[in-house]
Amino acid sequence: MKAQKLKFTLLLSLALSIVSCKKDEIENTSIKKDDGGSYTNVTLSTDHVPEKRTFDILDSKTITDGLTIDGASKYLGTPPAPSTDENAPSLYDFGSPEVVHATQGGKVKMDLKPENGEIAGIYMKVPGADEYFDIPVKASSFKKGNNQSIFSKIVGNNNFEFRSSDNEYFELELPENLSGEFCFNYCVYDSAGLVSNVISQCVVIESIGGQLPFNHSSWKVLHFFESEEGVTTKTYLGEADEIFRDTIIGCYNDDTYEYDSTYFEIIESSYTLDYASITFNTDGTWSDNVRGSDKDVDDNWDCQDGPVQYITEKYDESETGYWNYDDQTKVLVLIYGEEGNQYVDEFILSVDGDNLMISYGDDEYIHATVLGKK
Repeated sequence: MKAQKLKFTLLLSLALSIVSCKKDEIENTSIKKDDGGSYTNVTLSTDHVPEKRTFDILDSKTITDGLTIDGASKYLGTPPAPSTDENAPSLYDFGSPEVVHATQGGKVKMDLKPENGEIAGIYMKVPGADEYFDIPVKASSFKKGNNQSIFSKIVGNNNFEFRSSDNEYFELELPENLSGEFCFNYCVYDSAGLVSNVISQCVVIESIGGQLPFNHSSWKVLHFFESEEGVTTKTYLGEADEIFRDTIIGCYNDDTYEYDSTYFEIIESSYTLDYASITFNTDGTWSDNVRGSDKDVDDNWDCQDGPVQYITEKYDESETGYWNYDDQTKVLVLIYGEEGNQYVDEFILSVDGDNLMISYGDDEYIHATVLGKK
């Protein structure tokens, strides 16, 4: 993955081999103070790993009443059952329901994943509710386009042959005053009234904001730590992380057309992170700035041209999103991505004087980012 693709949330959660770096081993897992400012006498442990979050299950009637689906009608009862006719439309079914995240008052875009057949509309119901939705294709919430929703990003459109590049999807507008988890079932029907198989989907509505354990809003990355098998490694900003590759470089002889090859090690690419910062706003939003450069072998380079040639690209990128914080569990959640296609990353947030530490991991590996006031 190229560094220019890295957002601040990924810098907090990716392995250190991807970001930039001079690495110093530190005995055991003790983080020692240096002139860059950091924690003193802190040991990375599972205390720095967020526990799996649980969510309140939203009442089926409450969420049915709270959802907005433009152009849809609501009816009492249960949608028609799937048709046994072989001409009925069908949807790809990938097994257990995928859980997607979105913010209060936001939207969720759901790919229909059609396998075959015509689509004239959608039936949708929250289990346990007295009513269901009927969403005809003419509804403004039913859309066609090259939408890459949360589902398709997780699964990857390239892995499946959808029947067209213009995927059908529908949008749910979430209530502003609810947070928690709900699930729903949906199917599609065609103009003849034939009904497809039923797909299940779950949504977590994330709250926004909270009481952070600091008053300062803007922070910059100082360095990173990772702990694995009892050894902590420290990574600094500003120095290239070089990825080497043993490779065979060959040339065709213009006269004999014989292929001569040479085996040697080259630097395939290098990434340098020069700067990264994040600002937490009181309205529950955040913004970041990430700057650096990456260097890759020039695709047009040929061994006859002499030493390996590289192309270096600088990047200076920013992103915005939402945050929420639980002062009981110390879990900081960063929500990012465009509305309808949102993702979350979860971290433990701790404060020591003028520094923050944002960490994640598991029983075997822990990653921590140390930030100072900007």
